[in-house]
Amino acid sequence: MEMRLGYRTQGFVLEDGERYCLLVAPDSGLPLFYPNLFVTTQVRNRSLSVASMDAAFAAINVLLMPLDELCNSGVQIFGT
Repeated sequence: MEMRLGYRTQGFVLEDGERYCLLVAPDSGLPLFYPNLFVTTQVRNRSLSVASMDAAFAAINVLLMPLDELCNSGVQIFGT
């Protein structure tokens, strides 16, 4: 079985000095829309720290990795 790299967080600093991070795909480096939207609306908008965002992304990564492997192996998760 081929081992794939997991999703990763990419941290950066906005112009106003606010620290922020995004969950990005390992192969393309593009941000994942729905996980980032969830963490922004549910974690960051409650004025929690960037470390809290990082922890939420780690939990989301634990969920996404097995689902990603199932999808790439050809297993149908939802019946058609």
